[in-house]
Amino acid sequence: MKTVTKDLLKNVLKIYDTNEEYFKVSMNGKPSIESIIEDKNDIPPGSNLQNKNYKLISING
Repeated sequence: MKTVTKDLLKNVLKIYDTNEEYFKVSMNGKPSIESIIEDKNDIPPGSNLQNKNYKLISING
């Protein structure tokens, strides 16, 4: 499990791209590096970014 940093954004995008139907419904389009950054930094009202975990979990590397 790795914290998602700038160098891992392309890896996350590859995962997002495998779920095309979800993004058609939730975003009316295709995910992008910008949408990943938004997801990574989006928090509920009254919360703070230190309470959020946005990780990349990989199996066999």
